[in-house]
Amino acid sequence: MGPDLQAALLRVLEDGAVRRLGAVEEVRVEFGLVAATHRDLGRLVGEGRFRADLLYRLGRILRIPPLRERPGDVLLLARAFLAEAADGGRPAVLDAGAEAWLLAHPFPGNVRELRCRLLAAAALAEGGVVGRADLEEDGTGPSLEPFPAERGGAGSILEALRHGPPRTVGALVRETNVPRRTVQRLLASLVRDGGILREGRGPATRYAVTPPGADGEATGSPRRTSEGI
Repeated sequence: MGPDLQAALLRVLEDGAVRRLGAVEEVRVEFGLVAATHRDLGRLVGEGRFRADLLYRLGRILRIPPLRERPGDVLLLARAFLAEAADGGRPAVLDAGAEAWLLAHPFPGNVRELRCRLLAAAALAEGGVVGRADLEEDGTGPSLEPFPAERGGAGSILEALRHGPPRTVGALVRETNVPRRTVQRLLASLVRDGGILREGRGPATRYAVTPPGADGEATGSPRRTSEGI
């Protein structure tokens, strides 16, 4: 917030009145103000970049520590995000390895990073259980970016699903000889893109090609081709 806007906000806080753009008369307002920042306002006041009178007018300052300083919140938030991912269904659970990893991770991205990791891990969880391997890959969550060995894998998975009934992850691993983790990543990407449908939950979860007209595209045609996965 620049100096001019700081001065304008201070006037509103002091006078309890605003003048709309283009208006000539002021309007009385009542409101509560909550301000948030990651800056050191005391240091900015000393540098002349933040008005001291505005800082004092804001009142009590509460410091919310980063997630790494409140490990007691990590598992509570993680379970809440898993419930969010379940969208009213039965949420995935964390195994002991996943809980240990979450408690040890520094979370430089704070709560947003935790949420992204849990939502992505829930989509890939085998049997409704999130393990350490579902969480510990680099980035904001398990990677769905292409790897050379996976480009052919997506095609073989789609081909298997086109010729037969819905399959579980285990069945696809046996038929295609593609590693389980690779199959899970590819399935999550294909489900998200609309190429295949997911049926059921837990170990019995099955995958099938999208029926004609289900997403406005031809049967089994994802919005991205297998070469783009």
